[in-house]
Amino acid sequence: MNFEELKRIAQTNLSQFDGNEQNVKHNIVMRFLDAFGHKKFDLEHAAQGSRVDINIGNKIIVETKALDKNLDDDVIQLKRYCDEERPVLAILTNGKTFRFYSPFMRVSSFNETLIYEFSLADFEQQEVADRINKLIGFDNYQNKTYLTYIEERETELKQIIEFVDDIDKRELKDIRAIQEDIEQLKSEVEKLESKIKIKQQEIDQIKSTKISEKEELFKKYFFPNVTTPATKKIEPIGHEPIPTDKITYKIYSMKKGVSAFGKFYDTKKFIVFKGSTVSNELDESFGKGAADGAYERRKDLERTGKINSNRELTEDYLFDSISQAACVVIGGSRNGMKEWKPSSP
Repeated sequence: MNFEELKRIAQTNLSQFDGNEQNVKHNIVMRFLDAFGHKKFDLEHAAQGSRVDINIGNKIIVETKALDKNLDDDVIQLKRYCDEERPVLAILTNGKTFRFYSPFMRVSSFNETLIYEFSLADFEQQEVADRINKLIGFDNYQNKTYLTYIEERETELKQIIEFVDDIDKRELKDIRAIQEDIEQLKSEVEKLESKIKIKQQEIDQIKSTKISEKEELFKKYFFPNVTTPATKKIEPIGHEPIPTDKITYKIYSMKKGVSAFGKFYDTKKFIVFKGSTVSNELDESFGKGAADGAYERRKDLERTGKINSNRELTEDYLFDSISQAACVVIGGSRNGMKEWKPSSP
């Protein structure tokens, strides 16, 4: 085996190579065979009305295609040649990919007789060269040990396939177990949601029930201006908007990189929605003492990650005033009533 010649072949610049079939055959494939000691072979070997590109002692056949050909389109033709010539080894190549088939391999289809596939660049690897040499090296071909190596490769492939199948089976088993866990968790979540619903109903019942004991106490002890006291409203967890109007407001500034939306929470407080994008920088004049502590609020939101690395609010955030919201979003002292504009419906 001439490994140095193989490396030179592997370094062929295919982008500058004339990739017609004849050029591939003479300037890549025949040099490739020569590197493994094959000096004489039958070119354009007649095969029952067809012609096999290269035949080596009726034991190895090589079918060569143009550089831009898809080898998948020529597997059927190679199979026909193998059925007619009965070679021990068949090679299909377009000069950049080399496929090695063992036609007598006991498998269900010809495609499964593929025992190796290498790219031209792979020939620079010593291990690849050694493996190919076992199959087509001239000495191994003459003493017929290449037949043993083909059988060893077939056995190796079967073992690999069995090992991969075993991995797939174990993966499938693990996936199924996890899926069963997921279904069980979903069932538990449904039960919890049902319990939550019942508890919420209990809260609603308490909030809607008049507490007669309080009324009796007020009347008994002549508590002044007694009316049936309204149950104190329990604010929901989080910042649910209680707007004085139903308008969504926005601030948009391409220069500042701002795209923010919000609503009045009540007559004073203002809530800016999750996903709003704040300014990419702060005004030089923006500092401590800005509206309602807006500078400190902006820094705190960045420090706690509520304004993330993409300058987006990670949750709905309630500000003390519409101006404080505007200052934090724009990164400078602003009048919120002027900056926040009604969003188009």
